[in-house]
Amino acid sequence: MFSGDTIQSRLILAAISVVVSCAAVFLLTTAVLSLIPTSPESEGDPEVVLPEEEKTIESAISKAILEHNKDSYLKGQYQAEGHVTLEIVEEGSQFIVYCIASYGEYNLANNELSNVSGSGPIPVVITFIKDESGKYELKSYKEPMDGDAYSESLKEMFPERLLPKVEKADDYYETLNAQKEEAAKKYFNLK
Repeated sequence: MFSGDTIQSRLILAAISVVVSCAAVFLLTTAVLSLIPTSPESEGDPEVVLPEEEKTIESAISKAILEHNKDSYLKGQYQAEGHVTLEIVEEGSQFIVYCIASYGEYNLANNELSNVSGSGPIPVVITFIKDESGKYELKSYKEPMDGDAYSESLKEMFPERLLPKVEKADDYYETLNAQKEEAAKKYFNLK
């Protein structure tokens, strides 16, 4: 059959073939992995990456309005908000937002959208602290006082340059209502 040298030669060639194949797989894997971008932050503890919508001040404003109002009105199937940002003042990691906000609770019955409850336009001052990960943490949410104290509280809450806009908050009614209805229609898959 085969002589000892031939079997030994074939075994050596087979072993070399296995080693070469393994080396080729290793080199191919290394080459593919080198194409994946890395950064110094990826070493050690993994960094928590927030969805982009949680990093925007506008989404933080929306979330604050919804959270502030959620227990104040008759419940519906869906809660929506609308707001117009008048100005944002950045002071280090603190962000002061001056806006006109509105909140609504909506139901869907017989494919018809109905506003169950909510507010009209309300001047609001919302303060956030931006943390190291880029997330905006709610620090405070202020609305003007009702009744006779309304005008005076607006003057205390808002810079003088914004008073003409906040004193006419009702001018934003249509815009805010459209924002709320659009969000509710999207939620209920209405056109």
